[in-house]
Amino acid sequence: MDHSTYADIELKIVWSSQQTRHTERHYYQAVNFWRDYFPGTLGDKLISVPDGEWVTQSMPANDLISAYSNSNILTLPKTAIRPIGKARTHITPQQGRFYPRCIIAGHAGITAEEYLPLRVLSVNDKDFTADLNHPLATHQIEISLRVVGKRYIGKEERGGRSSDIVHETLISGIGLQKPLPPEGTDFYEKDSFRRIDEADDEIFYRQERLINHIDSECSHQISRIYARYLQPGMQVLDLMSSYQSHLPDVDNLDITGLGMSASEMQANPQLRRHIIHNLNKQTTLPFADDHFDVTLCSLSIEYLINPLEVMRELVRVTKPTGRIFVSFSDRWFPSKAIIIWSELHPFERQGMVLEYFLKTGGMKEFETETVRGLLRPEDDKYADKMLYADPMFIVSAVVSK
Repeated sequence: MDHSTYADIELKIVWSSQQTRHTERHYYQAVNFWRDYFPGTLGDKLISVPDGEWVTQSMPANDLISAYSNSNILTLPKTAIRPIGKARTHITPQQGRFYPRCIIAGHAGITAEEYLPLRVLSVNDKDFTADLNHPLATHQIEISLRVVGKRYIGKEERGGRSSDIVHETLISGIGLQKPLPPEGTDFYEKDSFRRIDEADDEIFYRQERLINHIDSECSHQISRIYARYLQPGMQVLDLMSSYQSHLPDVDNLDITGLGMSASEMQANPQLRRHIIHNLNKQTTLPFADDHFDVTLCSLSIEYLINPLEVMRELVRVTKPTGRIFVSFSDRWFPSKAIIIWSELHPFERQGMVLEYFLKTGGMKEFETETVRGLLRPEDDKYADKMLYADPMFIVSAVVSK
């Protein structure tokens, strides 16, 4: 293999928490086979296999990140918490939540510029216990790599920055979706499910918005995951539906849209029928028990002010062994999203949605999946401003009632 060989790489990291299987996919462009680092034997394997073929190795996460240490568990008084950022934001610690380490600057050698996460394990009236360890420090992880596209030749490397793409991915937020057993994470502060705009949602949705809420690449990735579980003739509920359903072309799908905008759903070519329904006023769904084979909520979960009640309804109307999906990205209407949504890291948002699933009950085989790092399509209207496609986050489970 020539030292000047480059390739675009897909990295897949698979790990499991107590009840959930997690899959993280990240794409990297122009990875150099001489300069950049691959852990274990993955580099040697990747050189020799055909393009598109996976190479895989399982290893303890602490071979790639800092090992777990009991000295990273700190109990501190609440008075140790410092305001952060230019706005001098004050943090009230909540059990299970992640916060930047700078909130305890001055302790354990932490500086005011340190933004790696800590997790609050417990909290009482006077003090709290924080975990500085990486969430995956005690986990076994499966790492897979493959070349996507073709290898190509660049100028011969004689120096430059060496990248460790696996390590970079592991410290980018992976693990922040990990549930905190047994009590779970406290996402339910007093104001968590309030919104900036508390006016009736009907007023907001009077304005027609025939727009794409994510770019076509992100939509394609969501569709690919839905396609794994869809078969011809299935009954599908597209909850909080609008102009797009992000569903693959599968023969004879019977798709029902339930949403707030009649004009948007009428313009959606995949819907066979649609129903106007405000879930923030009426969480009960107008369907019989065990009606749908698959139910999904795409790019809208952040607008629900009573998500657990809606999740219970999804379980009710989905057939046993059917699957429920919730997907989201990093774009939303700020005035209508619940306040906590903008406060969370994207992976912690995924953890909150997973918490909805776990608290609801009546489900099994929980999975999360993320896709990041794909290039934004050249014909996208933001292509001259944003290099990468919108990230994709999905949580799903099988109904087991």
